[in-house]
Amino acid sequence: MSEVIRFAIVGHPNEGKSSVVSTLSEDDSVPVSAIPGETVVCKSYPVKIDGVKIVDFVDTPGFQNPVYMLDWLMEHGGDGDPLMRAFIDVHEGQEQYRHDVELLRPIAEGAGIIYIVDGSRPVRQADRAEMDILRKTGRTRMAIINCKEQEIDYRQDWQLAFSQNFNAYRVFNAHHATYRERIDLLEALEGVNPDWQPTMSRVIGAFKNDWKVRTENAADIIIELLEKNTTYEKEMPLNDGVSFDAQQAKMLESYREHLSKNERRAHGELRKVFKHNLYKAELGAHSIVRDDLFSERTWHLLGLERNQLVVASAIAGAGAGVGIDALLAGSSLGLFAAGGAVVGAASAWFGGEGLAGTMNKRGGLLGRWLGGKQIQVGPVKNPQFYFILLDRALLYYDNIIHWAHGRRSNGMEVEPGQNDKVGYVSGFNDEQRKACSNHLKALAKGNRTDLQDARKQVIHLLVGVMRDCSEK
Repeated sequence: MSEVIRFAIVGHPNEGKSSVVSTLSEDDSVPVSAIPGETVVCKSYPVKIDGVKIVDFVDTPGFQNPVYMLDWLMEHGGDGDPLMRAFIDVHEGQEQYRHDVELLRPIAEGAGIIYIVDGSRPVRQADRAEMDILRKTGRTRMAIINCKEQEIDYRQDWQLAFSQNFNAYRVFNAHHATYRERIDLLEALEGVNPDWQPTMSRVIGAFKNDWKVRTENAADIIIELLEKNTTYEKEMPLNDGVSFDAQQAKMLESYREHLSKNERRAHGELRKVFKHNLYKAELGAHSIVRDDLFSERTWHLLGLERNQLVVASAIAGAGAGVGIDALLAGSSLGLFAAGGAVVGAASAWFGGEGLAGTMNKRGGLLGRWLGGKQIQVGPVKNPQFYFILLDRALLYYDNIIHWAHGRRSNGMEVEPGQNDKVGYVSGFNDEQRKACSNHLKALAKGNRTDLQDARKQVIHLLVGVMRDCSEK
């Protein structure tokens, strides 16, 4: 047997074959369409890990003439590869049977069979003919009921039909299958044919190890975002002839856009880690992660609860000069609005010592003098900012890993109650919140040894949270 196992994904047109191929191979380049018959030739979608092909999924055209095919096969007797090759040889070049010839080709070459059906419709005579044809191939075969979430469900009828024609069957939603469900399907395939067991065992091991590596890479991306955005400082000149309020608004807007750009870049890197390269997985219209990083809704629904934030701020040593109202993101949300009304909030956010109406030589409103008319903006001193960045990154990770590659619709949405926290960090235990607070403290102090230790703790935290998320 070849070291690389090959599976032909077959079935009736528009049953979701291409979606299954896309999801199992984690390849969003697979064309997926609601129009029947879009796939007209077989195409292989190999799964590669570290450049090595470990398994190959073949997207095939749908059956067009299953009743005729079955009659022809029964009339000519026998079964297995010789019969399949005979059908191909006789019907090669005949336009009417072009799809049927094409779908049999990888099977005649030794591919295992994964048969896809839509469980929302009843079993028809043509389906029974297809199943009989596949049985006559002599190949090991598994059936998949691809649920399309419609009200009428014929899964029991399908399961009864499968029991007579297939080695195994599974229910699998190609649009919403999780990492855990993909692994479960591969493990089921491992048990279908004893000859497959050694190779499939290596395939599954490679999938699991690759997911572990990707999770660790995702943790690195998130912690880099946290460190960049919570320590970012920006130097800007105070220009002659420009009002202080106008200059302040310009500075704040530039600072805010830089932080938001860093976040967007990190989210894009997470997409690439989990192989969403071509079809952009769009968040749902009401997803909190689609809201602006500094919007009132973001600060209301994400981050720590009041009592949690006070404790975290005390550990980080950041609460003293900020004030409880700013910590709780009350009036401080006005920081990134334009105009002089943001003065008090800006002082709180950036850890200033208050404002007497103009900049003083000790620092104050937005930062400190650097000499002449240069001032330094940042970093953000409000600890809640760190936790909101973290929350949004984890929610984005959750969305991306649960976005099946065969899906081509809008993203998942979070529908919070009026006063509900919807993220992850408000559910952190004391040890997890302390790890984050120590990281914040180390970032503020800039001690390399302390920062390395704190960073390791947060990476360990992130990997654990993301591992649990991927198993649900």
